[in-house]
Amino acid sequence: MLRHLAHLFALAIVMTMIDCSRPIASSELAGTYVMNRGHAADTLILHPDGQYRRIYVIPGRDPVIDAGKWEAETSAGELSVVLSGFVPRWRVEIDPPGTQMDAIPRGFTFLQPERAGGVIQFVVDPDDVWAYVQRQR
Repeated sequence: MLRHLAHLFALAIVMTMIDCSRPIASSELAGTYVMNRGHAADTLILHPDGQYRRIYVIPGRDPVIDAGKWEAETSAGELSVVLSGFVPRWRVEIDPPGTQMDAIPRGFTFLQPERAGGVIQFVVDPDDVWAYVQRQR
């Protein structure tokens, strides 16, 4: 019995490693992503039609909703997502104290998707591992 469990555990590890190393196709990117850190609820929705909607809610405040276009681009074999007109609102929590949300410019944000634990994520701050993590379908 213990030997059988060890084999199942090893198989699970191998399957996870295979899934994590599988390249991400642009067709996999549409979906809902939730920021894994911070005090605000930060949800990014990539629609299949190339539109995005982002809902950012700081506790005790009204939601801020951003919308714009997104597209997948491949350069030198690397897939990235470009969000047009995006405001990286998480910077209010990451940047030095006193950063004002109104001072954060709206522009183009480039995100590189990676697969971790079987889901796609976009890391926005690698030092503190802030990332939009795909919600399971």
